[in-house]
Amino acid sequence: MTFIKTCISAILFASSTLVLVTVIGIGLFVIQQAQPKPQQYDPVKIGLLQYIVFLSPIIDGFKEGMAELGYVEGRDIVYTEKELALEFTQMQSATQRIIQQNPDLIFAVSSVAARAALQETSNSGRTDIPVVFSHAFNAVEGDGAFVASYRSSGNNATGIEVSFEELTAKKLDFLERINRVERLVVFEPLHPDSIDFPTPAVLAELKDKALGFGTELVILPIESAPGEAGDAEIQQLLDSLQPGDIDAYFHVPSHITDTPENVNRVLAMVERLQIPSAWTNQVQVRDLGGLLTVEEDLHAMGKQNAFMADKILRGIAPQNIPIEFGRSQNLYINTATAQKFGITIPADILQIANTVD
Repeated sequence: MTFIKTCISAILFASSTLVLVTVIGIGLFVIQQAQPKPQQYDPVKIGLLQYIVFLSPIIDGFKEGMAELGYVEGRDIVYTEKELALEFTQMQSATQRIIQQNPDLIFAVSSVAARAALQETSNSGRTDIPVVFSHAFNAVEGDGAFVASYRSSGNNATGIEVSFEELTAKKLDFLERINRVERLVVFEPLHPDSIDFPTPAVLAELKDKALGFGTELVILPIESAPGEAGDAEIQQLLDSLQPGDIDAYFHVPSHITDTPENVNRVLAMVERLQIPSAWTNQVQVRDLGGLLTVEEDLHAMGKQNAFMADKILRGIAPQNIPIEFGRSQNLYINTATAQKFGITIPADILQIANTVD
């Protein structure tokens, strides 16, 4: 009898276990069927806004930096066609086109692009679109200021500023180390210049630092406005310079001195007098034949901007990300120009320079 009871208990236990397993299995199946499919996210859309062609390495560095942070182009991130404009009004129109595409972020390269992006996002009621700017100057101070402070922009922007004062001091130092400069010639536009150029900052730094180097600044004032009259005045001033009058030329960027025609006029004078020259960017050295420049590492700056953009895309408000400065600079020297003019570049300088043959 005991044996029979034991068998019945075993059968009942097995049956209940089978039922339990079946119920659990059905439950798991129901749960599995009820789970939603993985959500498909739209890629982040970034609008690209650029002023001046030579700043293109910044955008290249930005894209590379975003890729290193895990944003796969085409899957996680897409970029609008780069908007390149050379005037503020053109920048405004370019920004409007970007806003119409409803981007998640605008990457604005230069002060001009940054001011246009901030103005147009405000005018269109789209201050929800963050703006990350690069290679700006006087972002906090001056007539063209567009953020409240370095600690917090107070608006929908953050980014990187360039110290043209620091770059000016370094270029003057390298000029002095390469060739003792007793008389340094510079242009000073007297006609109201555009806030798109760091003209006042460069001139003020030169006037301050030249005294410390024992260098006399030969200032050539340009009284005419940009255009035919201004171009003619620049040519006349350049023609007046004779061998022995000056030891070097320092380029002061401005609306009038930066035109291709006037840059070429200065380069012709420099070659005629066989003197060293310091310029604003590597294109003027590498491609046009200027002797040297000290410039922000543009590619590295773009990668630095990528970290700022990533913070914003992860939920940090732009005004909570402090304004930064570029972290590295490059010295560019055109050795072919030096050889042509009979200028000897010290070995210690060549060791740290990016040379162009």
